[in-house]
Amino acid sequence: MMDMLNHYERISKNFLGVCNISLSWKYIHNKKQHNVYEVILHKHTSLECFIFTFTDSISRTTHNINSISIYIILSCLTTYNPGSFKDFVDEYGVKNKDWYKRVKNEWYGVIKFFTPNQLQLLNNMY
Repeated sequence: MMDMLNHYERISKNFLGVCNISLSWKYIHNKKQHNVYEVILHKHTSLECFIFTFTDSISRTTHNINSISIYIILSCLTTYNPGSFKDFVDEYGVKNKDWYKRVKNEWYGVIKFFTPNQLQLLNNMY
């Protein structure tokens, strides 16, 4: 299992290098059994940044796994259009408009920050 995680971490680091992007994070707090982090993606070719909140899983938090990784963050990004609220409910089975709005806002940030080629690379990594 660790070898697989290391493999995906290497792929994730390579993606950032190829795209000339850095990723950093800092722990903010624990909220209802979730560790919450501020994540910053920064393009080295411009001043452009994508700053967002990353909420870790209950499982990782309750088992005191307090370290996240590039792989964990990138693989959890919304890299496709969640569509309408109906599409979202059909996909996730959750009728929660607040959650839908957060996912939709993340999607807008992702498509604003990444080029179409970078987004395609990101989608093909995992």
